[in-house]
Amino acid sequence: MECPKGYSQPLSLFTKEYRMSKQEAKEFVEDCIMHAKLGNQPSQLLQYLQTQLTFESLEVVQRLMDAVVLLMNNTREWYLKGYTSEELFAQEKKALPPLPNKKGEVISLQTRQKVGRNDLCPCGSGKKFKKCCGS
Repeated sequence: MECPKGYSQPLSLFTKEYRMSKQEAKEFVEDCIMHAKLGNQPSQLLQYLQTQLTFESLEVVQRLMDAVVLLMNNTREWYLKGYTSEELFAQEKKALPPLPNKKGEVISLQTRQKVGRNDLCPCGSGKKFKKCCGS
């Protein structure tokens, strides 16, 4: 089986924090991977882990969830057609057009010109922009 990025973090956490054998820790990580492949949310995985482990503090839970979320984000999921969440995020990020660097400007779609506050509204109402669509 392919080990996703982030596999070693929960593995070492289970062996050190919970004093598990390497084999037990691997089984727990494999369970986490299976939950991810099935499309379960991190909260659902945490509920499962609570039935199996005792958490000594909130810090332990936070470290565990940080490691598990990294593992889940890099696990190939069935409902994502074999992609990881990280891969899909990178593809979506590339496909998004860059944000405009001009703030607060309204441009008329018909004239492609910037509409000033005191110009006539591009909607055709005959009112000034600031009293019509600019309010």
